[in-house]
Parts: sequence; C-alpha cells; structure tokens
Amino acid sequence: MTLPAVQDFLAELDRIRDAPVEATELRAARDYLIGVFPLRFETPGPIVGSLAGLVVHDLPDDELARYRPAIEAVTIDDVQTAARTRITPEQMAIILVGDADAFGAALESAGFGQVTVERDEGPLEEGREAGVAVALGPVDSGPAGPTEGAEEPTDVETSEPAAEHRAESDDAR
Repeated sequence: MTLPAVQDFLAELDRIRDAPVEATELRAARDYLIGVFPLRFETPGPIVGSLAGLVVHDLPDDELARYRPAIEAVTIDDVQTAARTRITPEQMAIILVGDADAFGAALESAGFGQVTVERDEGPLEEGREAGVAVALGPVDSGPAGPTEGAEEPTDVETSEPAAEHRAESDDAR
C-alpha cells in the first residue's frame, strides 16, 4: 500500500507541473483565500502575529493591504510558472514512518532514488515500563460510580477536610 501511495503522490506532483490548473479550481482557491483573509484579524493575537510576520520575513509595510488584490490577480499561467519552478520532486526527501521491513524493498526497487532506513530500537529493546497497568478501565467503574475517589481533600497541616478548614479561616478574618 505504501508504494502505490508514493507513486500516486509523485504522479500528482508531475501533473501539477505539466498540466495547467482548471479555471474553476483556481477560482475556488482564490475565493477561499480572499474570503478567509479577514478572519485572520478577528483578535489581537493574530493581528500581532501577522505584523510580526512582516518583520520576520522582511516584507514591505503594505504587504497585508496588497494581499487580496494580489491573490485576485493570480492567473492560470502564474500557477503553471510557480508549479514548474517550485515543485521539484528530484530534489525532495520523502519521509515515511512505518514498518520498513514491509515496504522498504519495494521502495528501493521502484527506483525513486536513495532509500535510507532509520530505526528507533529503544521501545522494542526496553519493553513495557515496569509498573504500568496492562488494562486500564473506565474511571467510573467502581461501585460508587463516577464520584468514587473524589472525596473532599484534606488539609495536610490539620488532617481536617479542606472545606471545613477554609470555612474556619474565613470566620477568623
């Protein structure tokens, strides 16, 4: 299953580079980006984050004001040019996480390029931590129901229920 997924992924990248985007797909993407843009500024946090992004990425002060018109102006040719210059599968590193014994040989024989397998043997060698219960049940499975074990906490200094100690302290004030 892994090999066909990688093949489909790479084929889709080739298609994006080779075939122009459909006008309806471009319009939907533009409309989405323009439509959600104001939502990015509903609270102070995202506003500060956006302004910080201008500084971090050394963008001009009017970048946020130019964003929506710039997105509206994107053409099919712009998308095609960006895809051809920015999508470079021959320079990619594809990282897969899973059972390398199950799909590693197929990946190597498929000719995608160098395949490197890195294994984390720690959990296999260490095994289950001592003291960890094998089966954990629901917390409300006791005879008292969901409140079992939720008795009133006690004050460490007086060994009295914390609520009573708090009430006495409040009365003393």
